[in-house]
Amino acid sequence: MDGCPPRGAVLPFYETLGGEAWLLGDSGWTDELEGEGIVLKKGSLVFCGEFADGKPEGENLAFQVVNPGQPRYDYSGGEWRDGKMNGPGRSGYCCYGSAAGTLRSEKLGRFRDDLLDGSFEYVIALGEDEEGLWRLEADGGVTVIDESWQYDPAGRVYRVMAVSDANMGYTLGVSEKDEIRWKNLLVWQE
Repeated sequence: MDGCPPRGAVLPFYETLGGEAWLLGDSGWTDELEGEGIVLKKGSLVFCGEFADGKPEGENLAFQVVNPGQPRYDYSGGEWRDGKMNGPGRSGYCCYGSAAGTLRSEKLGRFRDDLLDGSFEYVIALGEDEEGLWRLEADGGVTVIDESWQYDPAGRVYRVMAVSDANMGYTLGVSEKDEIRWKNLLVWQE
């Protein structure tokens, strides 16, 4: 059948089709990643949007289903350039069946080469009743510690309270404050 991956190209779950990514667009399946469509990167990772030069380019949504003991999905959507999130976007995950019910985490802001850069919002939702919203700052994916953060010398942690709930805090240990932690969860790998 023309336009389809070769017979037998579907390999084990975490393999790409025949070792290559395939685009499903208006004209069917092709290994030329140009134009709009859906690209299956591996058994559980899908990119949907615009592609150029074999990479995401323009508006894209990446989606991955994971099941490390409880159902979970990860997502990253927004503006992509040269295969990386560059511009406004969001990246997060949602877990079902945890002790607290549904757990959701999301970062919304501007990305530069897959890393959050500048002001962004961080949301954590535990079940349906408890949600925290923080307005934070990142420089190349690293947390910017500004005047909104408090340092606790006894615990050797930095803490910032949620905008949505003054009783909900986000903490970073002294050794964690310089780590890259604000990034795109689903990167395009060649």
